[in-house]
Amino acid sequence: MQDRTLSSQSIRAFTRALQSFLEGPCTPTALGHWQKHLLSEGLSEYGVYVRQIKKLEPALWRNVRESLSQGQVESKLWLYQVLRDVLPPGSYSLHVGGGWTGTTALLGLWLLPDLIYECTSFDIDPSCEHVARSLNEPYSWNGKFRAETRDLKNFQFAPHQPQILLNTVCEHQSDFQSWYAQVPKGQFMVLQNNDFFDGRDHVNCVKNLREFEEQAPLSTVLFAGELSLFDYKRFMLVGVR
Repeated sequence: MQDRTLSSQSIRAFTRALQSFLEGPCTPTALGHWQKHLLSEGLSEYGVYVRQIKKLEPALWRNVRESLSQGQVESKLWLYQVLRDVLPPGSYSLHVGGGWTGTTALLGLWLLPDLIYECTSFDIDPSCEHVARSLNEPYSWNGKFRAETRDLKNFQFAPHQPQILLNTVCEHQSDFQSWYAQVPKGQFMVLQNNDFFDGRDHVNCVKNLREFEEQAPLSTVLFAGELSLFDYKRFMLVGVR
């Protein structure tokens, strides 16, 4: 596959169609037909992604579907649009904590191929590594993607380097304050949290952006904002620790 920049509009349309597809009586055969159609339309990135889903055990399709929910996708499209706006030209290594199915890392490769030369998606749940590696297998072949089983607490920081750390699961971290305290000065990072206190395993939500800024003070703030998503708000901080 060629390294071309996909648009947010195109990704939004594809992921919504795919989520609807996986919610119905989906079969590997049906996925195969859609894969061929996408490839015939010149949408190789989407066709290959559908092919990789087809290779997974159907019992795992639910995780893929949930990772493509409208709220999940919109918050990531927002994230990468902000990075496009604030990052100076360069070549960056992207590290996604709480990477789940590897979707966040993949969207980075689709949206910012001129800025991101490699991605690592890691999660504390061992089952995520298999799914993330399978879905992103074509990018593993050329060294652009890597999946690992690792806790955010064990991340190898590289302050003052062209390394971007994404933590979009702050609401899931009961030990967020102690984790954040160990982040070295100079680390470039993107943090997301929300006010969805009723969410499953949401143990560290915040009421508003100001509370999030107080929870995670940055020495250099490149962006601080919020995104309304249905019945909750997503908060994001981008900058240097």
